[in-house]
Amino acid sequence: GHHARLAVGDTEGARESLDEAFSVDSQNPDALALEAIIALIQNRQQEALASAQRAVAADTGSTSAAIALSYVQQAGLELEAARDTLVGAVDTDPQSSLAWARLAELQLALGRIDESRDAAGRAVELDPALSRTHMVSGYAALARIDTDAAKESFATALELDSADPMAHLGLGLALIRDGELAAGRREFEVAVALDSNSAILRPYLGRAYYEEKRAPLDAEQYTIAKQLDPNDPTAYLFNALRLHAENRPVEAAEELRASIARNDNRAVYRGRNLLDQDRAARGASLAKIYDSLGFTQQGIAEASNSLAVDPANASAHRFLSDSYRPVKRREISRVSELLQAQMLQDINLNPVQPSVSATNLNIGSGSGDVGLNEFTGLFESNGVQPSISLESGSNNTTAAEAILSGVHDSLSFSIGVFDYETDGWRENNGQDQQLGNVFVQWAATPKLNFQFEVSSRESTEGDLSFNFDPDSFDASLTQDREFDSTRIGIRYSPRPNSHILFSYIESDRLDSKQAVEPLPALVIDAIAGPTVVLDPYNTDLELEDDSRQSELQYLLNGSRFDLVAGIASAEIDSTNRVDISVVQPRPLVFPVVGYTPLAEENSETDSNLKHLRTYVYATFNPWLDVDLTIGVSADDYDDEALTESISETSPKLGVTWRAGDRHTLRLAALRVTKPALANNRTLEPTQVAGFNQFFDDINATQSELIGVGYDLRISSRVSAGLELTTRDLEIPFLFIDVATLDESTRFEEQEEDIGRLYFNWTPTDSISLTASLISDRFESGPDSDVNTPVKAKTDSLPLSIVYYSRSLWFAGLTLTRVEQEIERNPLSTLAGGDDTFTVVDLSFGYRLPRRLGSVSLDIRNATDEEFMYQDDSYREFRDEPSTGPYFPETTAFLRANLVF
Repeated sequence: GHHARLAVGDTEGARESLDEAFSVDSQNPDALALEAIIALIQNRQQEALASAQRAVAADTGSTSAAIALSYVQQAGLELEAARDTLVGAVDTDPQSSLAWARLAELQLALGRIDESRDAAGRAVELDPALSRTHMVSGYAALARIDTDAAKESFATALELDSADPMAHLGLGLALIRDGELAAGRREFEVAVALDSNSAILRPYLGRAYYEEKRAPLDAEQYTIAKQLDPNDPTAYLFNALRLHAENRPVEAAEELRASIARNDNRAVYRGRNLLDQDRAARGASLAKIYDSLGFTQQGIAEASNSLAVDPANASAHRFLSDSYRPVKRREISRVSELLQAQMLQDINLNPVQPSVSATNLNIGSGSGDVGLNEFTGLFESNGVQPSISLESGSNNTTAAEAILSGVHDSLSFSIGVFDYETDGWRENNGQDQQLGNVFVQWAATPKLNFQFEVSSRESTEGDLSFNFDPDSFDASLTQDREFDSTRIGIRYSPRPNSHILFSYIESDRLDSKQAVEPLPALVIDAIAGPTVVLDPYNTDLELEDDSRQSELQYLLNGSRFDLVAGIASAEIDSTNRVDISVVQPRPLVFPVVGYTPLAEENSETDSNLKHLRTYVYATFNPWLDVDLTIGVSADDYDDEALTESISETSPKLGVTWRAGDRHTLRLAALRVTKPALANNRTLEPTQVAGFNQFFDDINATQSELIGVGYDLRISSRVSAGLELTTRDLEIPFLFIDVATLDESTRFEEQEEDIGRLYFNWTPTDSISLTASLISDRFESGPDSDVNTPVKAKTDSLPLSIVYYSRSLWFAGLTLTRVEQEIERNPLSTLAGGDDTFTVVDLSFGYRLPRRLGSVSLDIRNATDEEFMYQDDSYREFRDEPSTGPYFPETTAFLRANLVF
């Protein structure tokens, strides 16, 4: 009688029946088990635990007691303990279909899909007339992306018990996965009608309304879910994504922080319900919320915290990759984090943007900086999604990116192209970029994923560098680039908390550079004697690289211990061709009796580079508020372009201490050897305690970084932080003694000191204010190139305000004060000096209704300020030159992003 009353929600009646049972036998295990469930439903967890433990003690072989205890343990987030309780129960009573069904639920919650399938199958065998066993079997099939089997199991469960809300929920998920959104949403509505007090069901219905673009029904479901269970982070997370899509990023950030505060693991992406394995969370780039607000440093900190909790979380890697985009000299780390996100992700509809996958496109207009995945939905379902981004602006700038992405059962794909053309802001500053990308992913089993990606790039560029003086450039310089890359990725996850990754990348690059350069010639005058003069010469340089890179990595995510270990091998075959010819021989006029131009040269040099590296990173959680990372990497370089091999062992140490939810202190000491990379990306962790370790340095550069960071949450709307880093660099180069022609490897020394201070404030729900102070100090050593600054000091103070209207439009104003001093070598041909200037940038935009995309207008340097500025091209030793971020003329760009 008390079981029947509880089933219809009559807890008072069930309580009366229990009192009667206890009056007969105070140690009745079934009655104690039911008492535990009632206490749990009423959120009296300690009483529930006590009753469940008494039930088990009263009868160690009682299946109902074990099941009740498992529910109490699960409510306390002790999933492994709950699973172990049921393992013991089925060992004691292997004929209990309820125990096997409950065990299947817990195995699925732990991500053990095969074990869940086996337990569910055993439950169905024992009692095919029990609806719960078929329901659990359906969820196990859904986790394997076997929607046909899932729908059949859920349908059978509903035939046996049409009032089971969880079976309706499962059927809805299966229908949506097959692309039947409306039918799936109707099942969610039935589930909620059957159990209107379930905080688990409400967010699913809200997400379905969100997919159907039926505001404000989605918001209503999230509100109800938060009232039913204020401690569950799920509704807060998805409400944050909804608010951001409705142009309300300030409120979205509040909801996101509320979700984080309710998450026991401090990761941003996990709700407590793992029935659909949180597939939706990774589909949205949470970094875009911080990007919209201009809170870049906070985004990096949140992503780093999440990776400290779970280094195998694909969403966290994508979050960090997107957070790196506005930060200079992070291209290797940005695309490496993107690679790691791809390797760890499940099948999804997210577009793979060629403009995001490529490194350093030098798009001064901001084109190619569009996160199209922020417009995608919150469920994975079969279908295709086209998206396009278009731009037109000053200096004959045009850009277009088109992507078609799709999902069908266990297969997903993305095909994209990108084209960008501009004349640039001065003579010979133009560029033409054409990119293509094809990506395919196949989930052979829930544990085994395969990926295949092909990318191509063709570029033509003039002189892009801004070397302090705007008039100091090479009008004859032309640079062409052809690049093709193929990547194969494999992920095997033997257990939910351990993963084995294998990545193989091949790339072929052909770079050519043509310019007219002054080179020495010897003139012998009959009277004055010999004289050296400079004559113009055509120089045609061509570099061809064939690269191969293999990486194997193991990741382990424990409760208080994480491990990342890997080995990588890279080999690069290079051919360097040089063609030098005199433009026009000097005419021989009396009394000149001799003229000897530089001998025309046509040479070809081959070299081979091999790099083997291993690494281990271990993150401990010795105390609740402290993360300790200890790592080491070992590098062996064998480069024929140098005279000796380089072997280095590089230790890593990082500490993150969170004092409550307001103070975070970060410390790091890192030694890094810049790896040789195919396509500029690696699986190795790019950061330790939030400090980036891979800068865009030349291969085999050895650097030591010491950093300290402090983040302070002053109130729910005000935050501030400070980060100080110092780097000492040793850059290898081949030294040739002009007297003896002996060759040796030497190291050029450089030092960088960077300080960042930020202040973020959201005074209202419609306004965000950000202020930063960035102090950058650079000093080169005596062996540096004559055109490398001896010292460079750059202080920048950007102040931004953005207004967001609920009618979907937004406007922003940024004032950036820059002070710079450049000291040159006396032999340098480039200008030095100092300059102080202020750049005013304006932005206006409109988010299209129903999440169809956005339209925006950006105006850079609106006051047409003229200034002198040295960019970072002198210290970014990438395959492509660096540009920006400031240009001494007004430019305007109109952009449209459309997702269909």
